[in-house]
Amino acid sequence: MNAFLDENALLARYDDDIDLITEIAHLFISDLPTRMTEIKKAIADQDSRRLQMAAHTLKGSVGNFNAKEAFAAAQALEAAGREGDLSRAENVLNDLETLSTI
Repeated sequence: MNAFLDENALLARYDDDIDLITEIAHLFISDLPTRMTEIKKAIADQDSRRLQMAAHTLKGSVGNFNAKEAFAAAQALEAAGREGDLSRAENVLNDLETLSTI
């Protein structure tokens, strides 16, 4: 098991269907740069609504992988956008980026 995801939970979620997991992973990997760019731009522009939407999309994607820490970070970014308080968003984004490089 690695720090980013719970491999056993992932396999159980998809009934050990490695082909399906691989397909979902490829889609996630190809979409991740776009999601991260949207989040970074929303934070830079102090656009709370755009941050909320982009983080919500990312949260759903990482949720597919039982990646609890990344899910929590995306959820925190979504909440920051919803609440209109982006004061911690940059720190949460840094944490999320650190998780994705592990």
